[in-house]
Amino acid sequence: MSAIPASRERLNSRIASAFCPAVAVVFSVAFCVLADEPVTQPAVFRPRPLPPAKTIDEGLKYTDVEKIILGAVRDATDKTPVHQHKDKALFVLLRRAAAMPKPTADQLDALDRPSYQNILARPARYRGEAVRYIVRVCRSRRLSPGRNLARSAWWPKDADVWEVDCIDGEGKYPGDRPLRIYCPFDPAAILGKGTQKDGDVIYDLPGKRVELAAIFFKVFAARPERQAQGMPDELLYPCLVAWHMKQTSQAGSARPGIIQLTVIIVILVLMVAAFVFVKRRSSRARAATQRRYRPLRKETMDESEHIREKTDHDEPVDVDPALKAAAEEYRQEHPNNAKDGHN
Repeated sequence: MSAIPASRERLNSRIASAFCPAVAVVFSVAFCVLADEPVTQPAVFRPRPLPPAKTIDEGLKYTDVEKIILGAVRDATDKTPVHQHKDKALFVLLRRAAAMPKPTADQLDALDRPSYQNILARPARYRGEAVRYIVRVCRSRRLSPGRNLARSAWWPKDADVWEVDCIDGEGKYPGDRPLRIYCPFDPAAILGKGTQKDGDVIYDLPGKRVELAAIFFKVFAARPERQAQGMPDELLYPCLVAWHMKQTSQAGSARPGIIQLTVIIVILVLMVAAFVFVKRRSSRARAATQRRYRPLRKETMDESEHIREKTDHDEPVDVDPALKAAAEEYRQEHPNNAKDGHN
């Protein structure tokens, strides 16, 4: 009876030794499937290289993946705390901006120029669209991937980006209308030298006035560094990705009201000058007419006066002797009539 249990134990040990490797394999496969990390890492997504665009419209032809990324952007008005330096959509637009062509003057003028209030109120309407803005640059900072900028498959890991803080160049109260610009190029060539401070380049107020061709990104929210009385706890400001920047002259920074006033003054000056010219010309014409017309007053005396004057002062005229004798004879015959005639 004792031999039977011993044989059963040996049989069980053989069965267990035969099935243990198979069970171990099954459990290892199940563990790999249910584990958080797969056995093989998936391939990292790398977008295809983007060739330089020939036109602005061509440069803004987004792929389906890019449209999904841009559609997922949440603005500060949605109360979604997404840090802009990590937002994938930022790198999508930087990649597009780096391939955009330099616009001509006509193309720059043709770009949409939404008002500051409109772009804050309707950011989704302008997202990914080309816009034109005039701003005053106050600060510039270099951002490097892996240091103060996130790495992304949409942007080269060795390409720096410049973050530029601006104010609206045409605002009535420009300090209350900030903007933030990201550039895939160093703006120092356009802005010139500024003051170096803690890694930033500071430009004295009112800042460097430049005109931008940019792609609208989103609306950010930030707390002001200095909380002044009456200021909101949170400032909303647009963010754009620029592909073209040119400095404009201070003479061109005049507001439309000043330009209109200047035009009116010029017109008034021209009108006064024209009036003076016409006045002088008419005076000269009148003087010339007076010089040509001189009344001959001495020659316009009455003819009878002229004859009488000539008769009184000229010498006596000779009379026929027969007539003279007849007159003398008549006087003698009629003495009374001769006296009456003399009287």
